[in-house]
Amino acid sequence: MPMEALDKMLALAAAQLNSSVAEGSESVHTLTRSFTQMVTDLDHLLAQLQTTSADTRQISQTADELRSSINTAVVAFQFYDRLTQRIAHTSDSLNDIKSLLSDNQRTQQIEAWTDLQQGIKHSYTMEAERLMFEHIMAGHSIDDAVAIYQQHKKQQPTNEADNGDIEFF
Repeated sequence: MPMEALDKMLALAAAQLNSSVAEGSESVHTLTRSFTQMVTDLDHLLAQLQTTSADTRQISQTADELRSSINTAVVAFQFYDRLTQRIAHTSDSLNDIKSLLSDNQRTQQIEAWTDLQQGIKHSYTMEAERLMFEHIMAGHSIDDAVAIYQQHKKQQPTNEADNGDIEFF
């Protein structure tokens, strides 16, 4: 039983890292596009301010577009923050597994593995992470757990869609 638990815990760590890397890549691309758009919008706004014939509505529209770009960038930073949290959780979990494995007496105790699993489960801050944990512990494959995680993530509204507030973790 302890080796089966180890296999599941390592599969969970791999699933977490795979999800984190994919989301991190998406966030970096979004940030790059957002900042590029912000520079373009700012240049456009500055050009409008320098011309005496600039329409106030046109300047206001450009300012609104710049605000939208900034909000998009902030949301991407939130996802990056989640990424770093998940990587930190995974690192902590791997350290806990290493600690358990270094104690030959504890590796044979079912309750030590159960305590490890429960500690890892309780360290998660997002429901999608807990779902991934449950699926891995139930014996599902890494790919299945990641797919379930992605599906749950798609079903959750973003902070921006909820109320426009920005939440940092």
